[in-house]
Amino acid sequence: MSASILATIASFEMICSCKDHKSFLVVKVFAGTALPWGAFGVETLYRNFMIIIFSYPHFSSIFTLNYLTAISKILFKKFMNIKILPATIEDVENILQIYAEALDNGNVTSVEKAKVIFLKQQQYPDYQVFVAKVENRIIGTFALLIMENMAHLGTPSAVVEDVGILPTFQGKGIGKTMMQFALEKAKEKGCYKITLSSNLRREEAHHFYESLGFKKHGFSFLMDLT
Repeated sequence: MSASILATIASFEMICSCKDHKSFLVVKVFAGTALPWGAFGVETLYRNFMIIIFSYPHFSSIFTLNYLTAISKILFKKFMNIKILPATIEDVENILQIYAEALDNGNVTSVEKAKVIFLKQQQYPDYQVFVAKVENRIIGTFALLIMENMAHLGTPSAVVEDVGILPTFQGKGIGKTMMQFALEKAKEKGCYKITLSSNLRREEAHHFYESLGFKKHGFSFLMDLT
């Protein structure tokens, strides 16, 4: 019986967020070695690694939720092939879902209006919306703008906007992969800097960006025009 690795990870997230401690999913990953003990669940062969899923109540005294969460992150980073691609108009509905869950608290524009906006964005020079895909599912997105400057000796600069990842897939290296992609694009365009803004309340996001090498610089000012 074959199963999707993505479904396996999703199952982990469901178990890790569940408050019922009576049963756990425990995964043993190994390469080309014999099974150290019998399997109570489903075997799946994926990229020469065997993933054995155990469901057994007495594991609750041994394996904590934190342990299971850590395993799910390791599995995701080891097995998932994350692709960063330019967004298409067919991706708009999935992008809106990410905005709803990760950025805008469920308050997003309609798909029809968003598609009109997307077509306008495609007319901007050097502005591109990207998506992160795993097993053909869109799980993250960001926009990258390359600006031409007369200042700084005519050297362009880059701005990252609208960074979002589905909550289920946060903390698994998706954001790092997206930002590394944006950095490489900015370097290819000869940009002298890349900037982004983050709400003051999003301290975890601040730590994340700093871990990638971004530095707090100056102040960001805004005026609400609505």
